[in-house]
Amino acid sequence: EDTSGYATVKTDNYEIGYTLGTQLIRKDGEQLSGKKIGVIAGRAETEASVNRIQGLKDAISGYDCEIAWEYNDENDADICAVVDAKKAVDYMVVMDTGALDTLGEMSQNGEYNGAKIYGVGTSTVTIEGVESLGGGTYTPIPDRIIAGTYLIAALALGGEVEFQNFRPEHNQALLEKVKQTNAKIKIKNNTLYVKIDGRPRAISKIETSPYPGYPTDLQAQMLALQTISKGTSIVVENLFETRFKHVPELVKMGAEITVKDRTAIIRGVEKLYGANIEAADLRGGVALAIASLAASGHSTLSNVNLIDRGYYKFEETFSLLGADIKRISE
Repeated sequence: EDTSGYATVKTDNYEIGYTLGTQLIRKDGEQLSGKKIGVIAGRAETEASVNRIQGLKDAISGYDCEIAWEYNDENDADICAVVDAKKAVDYMVVMDTGALDTLGEMSQNGEYNGAKIYGVGTSTVTIEGVESLGGGTYTPIPDRIIAGTYLIAALALGGEVEFQNFRPEHNQALLEKVKQTNAKIKIKNNTLYVKIDGRPRAISKIETSPYPGYPTDLQAQMLALQTISKGTSIVVENLFETRFKHVPELVKMGAEITVKDRTAIIRGVEKLYGANIEAADLRGGVALAIASLAASGHSTLSNVNLIDRGYYKFEETFSLLGADIKRISE
């Protein structure tokens, strides 16, 4: 590959040219002086991720560049910043985020409209600002987290379900876990068919990691499923320190869960029981909804407005799966 005109920046601890590939600096390093650089850094807390992010900061500071943004928040912020960056900064760097599947789709669409985007398909996507963009037509890809949530719900509720417009390439990590259960899955032309009889077989270990690994945004839902599965499961949350807030509510329903630091051990029970429970966050809330639908008896789930942030009229979708669910207030 021709790398002429690119710069490799080395610091005491990081080799930036290797870390960022050839996507970040597409001109001699000195020419970056005074440029506006947008940075989006995901919240993955692995040592490699921390090193990459710190190395990027070192490289930029070495060339007296202005860091216009630094997002460390939800995937939505990543996407909004990329859209803004196409005109607002000279370079935008996106690294270690949880939205790289979506960013890749947006990047390909952007190239058709005159954007200069590099690194699609890698862990670092770089956007070089342009004066203007052309028009075009774009169809957003299906949300892999929503699709995964309803797939997990189907396993919890049992029976047969068909999912249309399902992108298996975006949910490989989830599908690999589902194959460890007793569910039968068929995929053809972006249509997924799943059938499961009786209690699911427990998945031995679920460990979250950045895309394309198992998504943290499907951890709570899968943990809820494991509470009624046959066997013992281990869930390791590598990306967030406080993402087991749904566990105490599941325990109220009869789940057997032990949490230590970032690891939860779930011993599946034959049945959960209805209870008055409260959602503390988006994904944990929808996990509690799934558990409630699989439980024996009546449950009341409060703070459902948190679930609305990510699932439009979720109770109507669950009803399509045969659930007896009703919203009694906003």
